[in-house]
Amino acid sequence: MDELIQLWIGEGFLDGPNPHGLGAFTLDTLEFAYLLEIDESKQCVEMHDMIRHAALWLARDQGRKENNVLVSKVPTPTFAHRLVPNLTTLILRDGQLQSFPEGLFDSMPALKVLDLSGNRWLTELPSDVGNVTTLHYINLSFTSLAELSAALGDLINLKCLLLDYTMNLKCIPKELISKLLTLQVYSKMSRVGDCFGSAASVPCGEIAFLQVLECLDCLNKIGITIFCATSLEKILQSPILRSWDRNLVVMECINLVSLHFTEKVFSLERLEIFCCNSLKELKASDRCKLCNLNSLSIRFCPLLSELNFLSYGRNLESLTTSMQNLKKICPSPDCFPFLSEFRVYKCPLLSQIPFDMENANSLQKIVGEREWWDDLIWCDGAVKDICLMKFVSS
Repeated sequence: MDELIQLWIGEGFLDGPNPHGLGAFTLDTLEFAYLLEIDESKQCVEMHDMIRHAALWLARDQGRKENNVLVSKVPTPTFAHRLVPNLTTLILRDGQLQSFPEGLFDSMPALKVLDLSGNRWLTELPSDVGNVTTLHYINLSFTSLAELSAALGDLINLKCLLLDYTMNLKCIPKELISKLLTLQVYSKMSRVGDCFGSAASVPCGEIAFLQVLECLDCLNKIGITIFCATSLEKILQSPILRSWDRNLVVMECINLVSLHFTEKVFSLERLEIFCCNSLKELKASDRCKLCNLNSLSIRFCPLLSELNFLSYGRNLESLTTSMQNLKKICPSPDCFPFLSEFRVYKCPLLSQIPFDMENANSLQKIVGEREWWDDLIWCDGAVKDICLMKFVSS
């Protein structure tokens, strides 16, 4: 759903001071009208085949202009030497693209949306991408790019730049980002498998990069991975960055001992903490409400023993833990009225889970090792029976 809203921003369908809010409202409206269906995770939507055919028929001027929308499922498309000059959207996802014909993008002077995500073999972009100054949206997530072409700095109308899970892309020049004055959405998320080995190997100064983001007047959403405790402090203390940060990954912060949310963090929706070996506690103050936090993943943080701060994140929908000394999740079952997915890995000391009849019924899935499940202590046999129906052995 989030990715769809970003595409709509790139297409120019959403504008104004709060395009993401407008996008969420639009999705709700389409669901209410049965034009879209939301899946169990509440993160994805799908369209019934009949509705999709009707939408394509309308997009093709009631069938009179078949070439308005071209759909191909060929993994590696063959490009024509000359494409339609008024092409506005090019989506080539999850294929085997490695390169582009010379001058291809010069034949697309009206292009607004370019989605190349999921092309694992793609290692570079041609320099003529920078000539398409009409581009509003570029998605290069899940590619093997090792560097960003300086030509991207010429995209003066770019609104969305998505670079999630580009494990080979270790440095993003702040000089390039500083030129993107119309940028609204920036995201570069990482995961455990994308680790660089240690925080010391991150070549770009995180603080300097965050300062560049802070100066972009149009930016209103960021997803970012940080490797230094000082960078995390910078984000949490900056009212601007704190209000923009929707997705935050904290990875290999060697000197991070305590993570304390002291200010209101209304925008944070997804928090992932990986491989922070010195982290001993997570805290939140009374005035800090993690009201929009819906997904939390904490893995390979061996010194953490409890997650009581989650009493301030009552809208949590997904929780994943992987900590050898974790003994307690939350002080009471009513911390998780909306939790739908609970995943537990390598937490041998976690002997009780915080569920009662009410939130156990709302659960959709509990994932964990069979040995851990068999050793759990239950205060209510009825709750155990309900949870057993939701349990999936890992």
